[in-house]
Amino acid sequence: MEEIWKEIKGYEGYYKVSNFGNVKSLRRKIMTSKGHYHTVNSRVMVLKKDTNGYSSVILSKNQITNQFRVHRLVADAFIPNVENLKCVNHIDGNKKNNKVENLEWVTHSENSRHSVKIGLTQKKDNSGVNNPRSRVNDSIVILIRNDFNNGLSHGELMKKYNLPSSTISNIKLKKTWTHV
Repeated sequence: MEEIWKEIKGYEGYYKVSNFGNVKSLRRKIMTSKGHYHTVNSRVMVLKKDTNGYSSVILSKNQITNQFRVHRLVADAFIPNVENLKCVNHIDGNKKNNKVENLEWVTHSENSRHSVKIGLTQKKDNSGVNNPRSRVNDSIVILIRNDFNNGLSHGELMKKYNLPSSTISNIKLKKTWTHV
């Protein structure tokens, strides 16, 4: 496959990105901080890894610098985004593989599901004690179920444990705390 270069939107005449995931700075004259001009030769740029492990590059124009993720630059240049989707997914899960055939536009939820499907992340279990807003633990759930089985009413359970009706219902019906 041939490496194809396209201008980076907003940086035309300054930088190009390729379908292989490379970025190059174009030959041009730049002004130094002392107000002098000098010529910068065209070169393929060294990519850096950002804090999340993605290949990134710093682009500069008119003495303003911005950091960009390379997969995003490749997708913007080579993959039509007719549905105006917000995320670029690495199909093989490799954040360093920024070739155009490894990228696709997706929704946030599609990106998350893909990450779980290929084993990059685990589906979060926010039930029971794993829920950061949980007001009960396993031992309280056992007490509530025992009290319910011994005849305490729904209202009495709410008062005794100072919990909302929905929490008591979900515990009684085993919609939550199913492992206890």
